[in-house]
Amino acid sequence: MKIKITLFTLLLFIALTGCKDAAPSPEPNPTGVSVALHNVLEMIEPQGVKLVPDTKAKENSQWVLNGVKPEEFTLERAPERLGIYIFKNKAEREQGFVDFKKQKEKYDMIVPIVWQNENAMVLYWHSSPLGQKTAYEDKLIKGLKGWDLQFPNKY
Repeated sequence: MKIKITLFTLLLFIALTGCKDAAPSPEPNPTGVSVALHNVLEMIEPQGVKLVPDTKAKENSQWVLNGVKPEEFTLERAPERLGIYIFKNKAEREQGFVDFKKQKEKYDMIVPIVWQNENAMVLYWHSSPLGQKTAYEDKLIKGLKGWDLQFPNKY
Protein backbone atom coordinates (compact mmCIF):
# COMPACT_ATOMS: atom_id res chain seq x y z
CA MET A 1 0.00 0.00 0.00
CA LYS A 2 2.83 2.43 0.85
CA ILE A 3 4.41 1.73 -2.54
CA LYS A 4 1.13 2.58 -4.32
CA ILE A 5 0.79 5.86 -2.43
CA THR A 6 4.43 6.78 -3.10
CA LEU A 7 4.10 5.85 -6.77
CA PHE A 8 0.83 7.82 -7.06
CA THR A 9 2.44 10.88 -5.40
CA LEU A 10 5.46 10.66 -7.71
CA LEU A 11 3.28 10.40 -10.83
CA LEU A 12 1.10 13.29 -9.63
CA PHE A 13 4.21 15.43 -9.05
CA ILE A 14 5.54 14.65 -12.54
CA ALA A 15 2.18 15.39 -14.15
CA LEU A 16 1.79 18.71 -12.33
CA THR A 17 5.29 19.95 -13.18
CA GLY A 18 4.67 19.12 -16.83
CA CYS A 19 1.66 21.46 -16.85
CA LYS A 20 3.69 24.51 -15.80
CA ASP A 21 3.17 27.49 -18.12
CA ALA A 22 5.80 27.92 -20.78
CA ALA A 23 7.83 31.11 -20.81
CA PRO A 24 5.95 33.95 -22.48
CA SER A 25 6.90 34.55 -26.07
CA PRO A 26 8.93 37.69 -26.69
CA GLU A 27 7.03 40.85 -27.52
CA PRO A 28 6.78 41.24 -31.30
CA ASN A 29 8.31 44.32 -32.82
CA PRO A 30 5.39 46.59 -33.70
CA THR A 31 7.18 48.06 -36.72
CA GLY A 32 8.06 44.66 -38.17
CA VAL A 33 11.82 45.30 -38.11
CA SER A 34 14.19 42.67 -36.76
CA VAL A 35 15.56 44.98 -34.02
CA ALA A 36 13.26 47.60 -32.48
CA LEU A 37 14.11 50.37 -30.02
CA HIS A 38 12.75 48.42 -27.05
CA ASN A 39 15.07 45.52 -27.92
CA VAL A 40 18.12 47.80 -27.77
CA LEU A 41 17.01 49.36 -24.49
CA GLU A 42 16.45 45.89 -22.97
CA MET A 43 20.08 45.03 -23.79
CA ILE A 44 21.63 48.22 -22.45
CA GLU A 45 19.67 49.16 -19.32
CA PRO A 46 20.33 45.91 -17.36
CA GLN A 47 24.05 46.74 -17.53
CA GLY A 48 23.49 49.64 -15.15
CA VAL A 49 23.27 52.32 -17.83
CA LYS A 50 20.52 54.80 -16.97
CA LEU A 51 19.10 56.25 -20.18
CA VAL A 52 17.04 59.43 -20.06
CA PRO A 53 15.11 60.22 -23.27
CA ASP A 54 16.05 63.58 -24.76
CA THR A 55 13.28 64.55 -27.18
CA LYS A 56 14.66 68.06 -27.65
CA ALA A 57 17.95 66.66 -28.94
CA LYS A 58 16.09 64.39 -31.37
CA GLU A 59 14.19 67.34 -32.83
CA ASN A 60 17.43 69.29 -33.35
CA SER A 61 19.70 66.39 -34.33
CA GLN A 62 22.25 67.23 -37.00
CA TRP A 63 23.13 63.57 -37.35
CA VAL A 64 20.33 62.39 -39.62
CA LEU A 65 21.63 59.22 -41.26
CA ASN A 66 20.01 57.93 -44.44
CA GLY A 67 16.91 59.95 -43.57
CA VAL A 68 16.60 58.57 -40.02
CA LYS A 69 16.77 60.74 -36.91
CA PRO A 70 18.08 58.99 -33.80
CA GLU A 71 16.27 58.37 -30.56
CA GLU A 72 18.48 60.43 -28.26
CA PHE A 73 19.31 59.58 -24.65
CA THR A 74 21.44 61.39 -22.12
CA LEU A 75 23.54 59.44 -19.67
CA GLU A 76 24.17 60.20 -16.02
CA ARG A 77 27.63 61.51 -16.82
CA ALA A 78 27.11 64.65 -18.91
CA PRO A 79 27.75 65.40 -21.73
CA GLU A 80 27.79 61.74 -22.74
CA ARG A 81 24.81 60.46 -24.70
CA LEU A 82 23.52 57.71 -26.96
CA GLY A 83 21.86 58.01 -30.34
CA ILE A 84 19.91 54.91 -31.36
CA TYR A 85 18.95 54.60 -35.01
CA ILE A 86 16.35 52.07 -36.14
CA PHE A 87 16.33 51.66 -39.92
CA LYS A 88 13.78 49.75 -42.01
CA ASN A 89 16.30 47.01 -42.83
CA LYS A 90 19.99 46.07 -42.83
CA ALA A 91 20.70 47.63 -46.24
CA GLU A 92 19.34 51.00 -45.07
CA ARG A 93 21.41 50.75 -41.88
CA GLU A 94 24.52 50.07 -43.98
CA GLN A 95 23.76 53.18 -46.05
CA GLY A 96 23.26 55.08 -42.79
CA PHE A 97 26.78 54.08 -41.75
CA VAL A 98 28.14 55.34 -45.08
CA ASP A 99 26.35 58.65 -44.35
CA PHE A 100 27.91 58.71 -40.88
CA LYS A 101 31.44 58.26 -42.25
CA LYS A 102 30.88 61.10 -44.77
CA GLN A 103 29.46 63.44 -42.12
CA LYS A 104 32.21 62.80 -39.57
CA GLU A 105 34.84 63.87 -42.12
CA LYS A 106 33.39 67.42 -41.94
CA TYR A 107 34.21 67.81 -38.25
CA ASP A 108 37.33 67.79 -36.10
CA MET A 109 35.89 65.74 -33.27
CA ILE A 110 36.17 62.75 -31.01
CA VAL A 111 34.48 60.06 -33.05
CA PRO A 112 31.67 58.27 -31.23
CA ILE A 113 31.86 54.55 -30.64
CA VAL A 114 29.48 52.79 -33.01
CA TRP A 115 27.65 49.45 -32.70
CA GLN A 116 25.66 47.93 -35.56
CA ASN A 117 23.39 44.91 -35.81
CA GLU A 118 20.74 44.04 -38.38
CA ASN A 119 18.74 47.26 -38.87
CA ALA A 120 19.97 49.11 -35.76
CA MET A 121 22.92 51.40 -35.06
CA VAL A 122 23.98 52.88 -31.70
CA LEU A 123 26.30 55.90 -31.42
CA TYR A 124 27.94 56.50 -28.04
CA TRP A 125 28.99 60.14 -27.88
CA HIS A 126 31.61 60.44 -25.13
CA SER A 127 34.10 63.06 -24.04
CA SER A 128 37.11 60.84 -23.35
CA PRO A 129 40.26 61.45 -25.42
CA LEU A 130 41.35 58.59 -27.67
CA GLY A 131 43.06 55.90 -25.65
CA GLN A 132 41.36 56.76 -22.37
CA LYS A 133 38.64 54.68 -20.80
CA THR A 134 35.13 56.01 -21.32
CA ALA A 135 32.49 55.97 -18.62
CA TYR A 136 30.11 53.47 -20.27
CA GLU A 137 32.04 51.66 -23.02
CA ASP A 138 32.52 48.41 -21.07
CA LYS A 139 28.87 48.28 -20.03
CA LEU A 140 27.69 48.97 -23.59
CA ILE A 141 30.06 46.33 -25.00
CA LYS A 142 28.58 43.83 -22.54
CA GLY A 143 24.99 44.80 -23.34
CA LEU A 144 25.51 44.85 -27.11
CA LYS A 145 27.55 41.66 -27.16
CA GLY A 146 27.72 40.19 -30.65
CA TRP A 147 27.11 43.53 -32.38
CA ASP A 148 29.67 44.93 -34.83
CA LEU A 149 31.83 47.51 -33.04
CA GLN A 150 33.51 50.40 -34.85
CA PHE A 151 35.79 53.10 -33.45
CA PRO A 152 36.40 51.68 -29.95
CA ASN A 153 38.32 54.12 -27.76
CA LYS A 154 41.14 51.54 -27.33
CA TYR A 155 42.33 52.11 -23.81
